Amino acid sequence: MSQIKRFSVFALELAVVLIGLLISIVFASIPKQQNKFPFLAFVTGLALTYLALSLVLQRTRNYKLQYRASSFERKRQKRKRNPVRFLFQQRMRRILLWIPSAIAAFALFFFPLATHLTYPSSQYVEGFHLPLPFTFAVLPGYQFQASSVVVFADTSTIGRHLSLLSGFLPAGVLQLIA
Repeated sequence: MSQIKRFSVFALELAVVLIGLLISIVFASIPKQQNKFPFLAFVTGLALTYLALSLVLQRTRNYKLQYRASSFERKRQKRKRNPVRFLFQQRMRRILLWIPSAIAAFALFFFPLATHLTYPSSQYVEGFHLPLPFTFAVLPGYQFQASSVVVFADTSTIGRHLSLLSGFLPAGVLQLIA
């Protein structure tokens, strides 16, 4: 019975939030002829939703407190009965929680390098002697042409950088910059 009551409390809270949001959106979308201040109607609807949710949370507070206390007591008894297993389960929960983040970090760090390995001829930007760093992703179908390259430079300091630019820019581009 506890699980059913717990689910019904969650469903009630979710329903209050969704219905309140829906009512707020409906009041804000009333045509301008009837509703002179749609933003005020939306904010008022959200404030009423907050009040309704506060009332629901206040009514269900005792149940949640009892549920958490019994859950704490169960965990405490479980830890006393078998401390090694409890610690193992706790550690596994922590590890499993971090697996999606670890996969995302792995993809973020190694995706550009993998694209360089799948396209081995992508060592340089096409038409230039500019090497692509391994932090850039190489995707098929995108080719750089000399006419589509735009160089953004500060004209006051370009003189210091012309020697660096002359190594990979095609002929004629330096005359346009300087």
